[in-house]
Amino acid sequence: MMPEMSGLELAKRIIAVKSDLPVILASGFSNLLHEEDLKSYGIAAYLNKPILFDELQESVFKVIQEIE
Repeated sequence: MMPEMSGLELAKRIIAVKSDLPVILASGFSNLLHEEDLKSYGIAAYLNKPILFDELQESVFKVIQEIE
């Protein structure tokens, strides 16, 4: 847990400042987040914790391909 704000709030703030920066959100609270909502906020990808290296790698590659 981060003090002061959630990861989602941090992601929203990052996107507000630099909307072209892809954000990959990772959370252990998947029951509170819905993929459709995350996309509407501008989040490029979402990972459930614990994160496996292969899942992280796949998400990073996918997001990079989308911005090229």
